[in-house]
Amino acid sequence: MVSFSVGSISTQVFYNLDSIPTSISGTPMEQIATNQMQMIANYTGDTTISSTNIPEKYQNILINLTTALVASRIHGIGAQFNWNLGDFSVNKGKGSSPEADQVEWFLKLARDELEFIGKDTPYYQTWNQ
Repeated sequence: MVSFSVGSISTQVFYNLDSIPTSISGTPMEQIATNQMQMIANYTGDTTISSTNIPEKYQNILINLTTALVASRIHGIGAQFNWNLGDFSVNKGKGSSPEADQVEWFLKLARDELEFIGKDTPYYQTWNQ
């Protein structure tokens, strides 16, 4: 079994995306990975996940979630703004773009993988006498 840390996840995200700005790389990207690792732990109920030893079954999910969030931050996906400076204007809003499609793809992969591994569902049994 290969041991992964949030640093390893960040390295894999570098392989998935081009031109990651320095303002996101390093510690900010590792923090995004750590937050997603905690989300996976909360979702699955698995308390053995740590930032230095991510089990193999969660690695792809974490890579895909982190890639989606980093890509959305790079491209401002979800940001909507309009501004003008004289005759020059910028309009950014919802719509399809290659970047938005890429974010959606990585989120879909992560969702599918989370559904595949499932989560712990506590159940209780009662006895009638």
